[in-house]
Amino acid sequence: HWDTQYGQSLMICGTGVKNLDWDPKNAVSMQWTPGNVWTIDLGLSDQPISFKILLKEADGKLRWMEGNNLEINGIRE
Repeated sequence: HWDTQYGQSLMICGTGVKNLDWDPKNAVSMQWTPGNVWTIDLGLSDQPISFKILLKEADGKLRWMEGNNLEINGIRE
């Protein structure tokens, strides 16, 4: 859940899955769903994923999430 204003969107940058890196020009967009729940499907990875959320303003400016990177351990079957 992340409250945003009209015209704002969320994106992520990081490492651990294909098409994801730390360059904000390559940030991957998240999808808004009702209730201000933002989702993204990065596919499964057996590698740890490290990322940060970026808030994209209506004018295109990006603001990085404060604090430490978010971490997801790899998925194991």
